[in-house]
Amino acid sequence: MNALRLQNITYSYEEDKILDKFNLEVKKGHNICICASDSMGKSTLAKLFKYKIKYLGSYYINEVEVVKANSYIIDNFVNVVTFDNNLENKKVVDLLFDAFKDLDEENQTKEVNKIIRYFKIKDSLTFKYNELSIENKYYLYLIINLLCKDKYLVIDNILCYLRKSMIDKIYSYAKKNKVTIINITANLEEVFYSEYMICLYHGKIAMEGDIISCLKEERLLKRLGFKLPFMYDLSLQLNYYEVIDGIYLDEDEMISKIWN
Repeated sequence: MNALRLQNITYSYEEDKILDKFNLEVKKGHNICICASDSMGKSTLAKLFKYKIKYLGSYYINEVEVVKANSYIIDNFVNVVTFDNNLENKKVVDLLFDAFKDLDEENQTKEVNKIIRYFKIKDSLTFKYNELSIENKYYLYLIINLLCKDKYLVIDNILCYLRKSMIDKIYSYAKKNKVTIINITANLEEVFYSEYMICLYHGKIAMEGDIISCLKEERLLKRLGFKLPFMYDLSLQLNYYEVIDGIYLDEDEMISKIWN
């Protein structure tokens, strides 16, 4: 079965238990969002996916357990995008060509042009990576990691730097190219890009399920340190006053419903 699976993962830093018998299974093509407030294990989990920390428990990729002797298989299946990125300070166009270095020159050019058009990054091509804005740096960083098809892409608190149109492009491309996204975030506004959400609290799963079912647990979410996503909360308020009937997560759709 094609899946990424963590089984009974425990990790402690000094005397603090960061993850405690943590279990997770992500099936290929099933995007999930792992939510946690500060100091609840987000960055630790990202490091674990890349095999950067020592832990107790088991880590499986497509039913093969990852151990020290075969840890190289992680590079074949898992990309982790963190705040501390390490792209070379080259021109954007050169970084894109590097991503297709296994192709001949003609196909390289063809694929790079496709990416430029799809992600609408023509205006950034002549800039060096370090000359880009924070938003465009992370957008490019995600794009390059997306170009490795049939992988799991772990995103650690990065989408908050991007505008909605950029995030839409990232998820759309991932879906078309069979890249499974595991988004680790402190921002509940990002859950709607996934099919399933998990809330962490002191290293354990405090809540999990489909997005709407979890958001209905408003009291528990507040205790876990979260605010309801703006559009979901607004829908609840407008439902209460009978302005609309139902939950609308898209602003244009809600406006259209109100006017109708």
